[in-house]
Amino acid sequence: MAINNSLNAPTTTGTVLAGNGTGYSSVTYTPLNTDSTIVSRDANGNSNFVNVIESVTNTVSSGQTISMNYGSTGEQLAIGTSTIKYVLPDSTTLYQNQTYNFNNNSTGNITIYLHDGITLLTTVPSGACVYIINDSNLTSNGTWDYHWLMPSSTSFGNSGLSLQGYLTTSPPSSATATTAWVTSLTAGTAQQNTSGYDMLVTICVTVALSTTATLVMGVGATSTPTTQTVIPSFTVAAATQYTWSAYVPNNYYLLVNSTGTITISSITTMAMGI
Repeated sequence: MAINNSLNAPTTTGTVLAGNGTGYSSVTYTPLNTDSTIVSRDANGNSNFVNVIESVTNTVSSGQTISMNYGSTGEQLAIGTSTIKYVLPDSTTLYQNQTYNFNNNSTGNITIYLHDGITLLTTVPSGACVYIINDSNLTSNGTWDYHWLMPSSTSFGNSGLSLQGYLTTSPPSSATATTAWVTSLTAGTAQQNTSGYDMLVTICVTVALSTTATLVMGVGATSTPTTQTVIPSFTVAAATQYTWSAYVPNNYYLLVNSTGTITISSITTMAMGI
């Protein structure tokens, strides 16, 4: 009797035999969003199902250090009233783009270190939740990125941002902002703020002489912003300086100009990032 040992190539949807040696039954497999025991992939490498439920590790904070490994769960939940130091797994044992979610419901901070246990990646304050993403797994420490989720006390929608506590920003130093901004303007020519910062700009106009002149200024999203009078009608016969400040958002334009009979010697500026 001839025995055929050849197997037909499986399709993306079908059945296989499963058993333990005493009995066998058919098990369905499919990439589609239907009930099956085995998940398969279609010709494009896709599978369609409702949810993937990741396992979670609950840890009561007590000032301990937790050294994670390739078998650690993707969801790490901290509870309690103390701190936790997490040390990430050896990156070479992970997949690129593998993620971990750290949800800090403890009253103390949790810290996340690279695999060496020395290099701090980030600190997660109480109430915060952060996703850690493996960008490169070529070394044990790897390269990691992270992104934050807002705490339950914060809401963000079409009506705006509502939060409790305080909002911390890191404006550049006045020296940095002044370097990014220009130190002088030309009357009638708009200057765009391309520094990357919102600016508080102090403007000093030196007038050599004038007869019934005014100084005007405009700030706007285009190079022809609407102007308003800053210094009303004045007449001077000797050099006189006029100083004021303007808020100039990033990418907006600042325009200083004049009307009447006037000779402007210079328009100097100093900027501070805000």
